[in-house]
Amino acid sequence: MQDTHRIAKALVADNTITLDELWTQWWVNGGWAGQNDFGIYLGAPAWFDSFDLYVLAWALTDLGCGSPLDQTAGG
Repeated sequence: MQDTHRIAKALVADNTITLDELWTQWWVNGGWAGQNDFGIYLGAPAWFDSFDLYVLAWALTDLGCGSPLDQTAGG
């Protein structure tokens, strides 16, 4: 699941999606951090537990960035 974090960080870094778009979708799907904290947490993968990473993958899927969930479903 840590790949989900890496993918999200890379998509924001290369402007495929904005941090605001990612946070909004993450929040709608059940993420817990406020918008300001989310950017900090995205820079530090240790803050994301397995539930947060699942919600992050779900947000990426909803934003049309592919499905990290497909890559992690077996593990």
